Amino acid sequence: MLTTTVPVDVTPETAGRIAELGIQAEVDRMIEHAIKTVRGIRRVEIMLMDPYEMYDEPHLSTSAYRELGLWTDGNPDVGRFDDWKIENFSPNDLWHFNLHIRADWPHAG
Repeated sequence: MLTTTVPVDVTPETAGRIAELGIQAEVDRMIEHAIKTVRGIRRVEIMLMDPYEMYDEPHLSTSAYRELGLWTDGNPDVGRFDDWKIENFSPNDLWHFNLHIRADWPHAG
């Protein structure tokens, strides 16, 4: 279970899919690491998306939004986080759940 104060928005359907896949520990670990290592993350959203194109089953779309002012060319802390994901999660894990770091625009909730 996450120990952070950053809000994580997860619908009941999304939580059900995470449980069905048996990846709650992986989800928590990746979010926790992102919050600890990528400055300025203020919220995380995990949504369940319908199958389309390369996904033949419902899949998770996950984003961590960071302060817009911290978004720079190259984003070295985001690059280090992406490297960490590749080193610490299997391709199968990353197929089901892959956290993307995005800029949080001023009008975003």
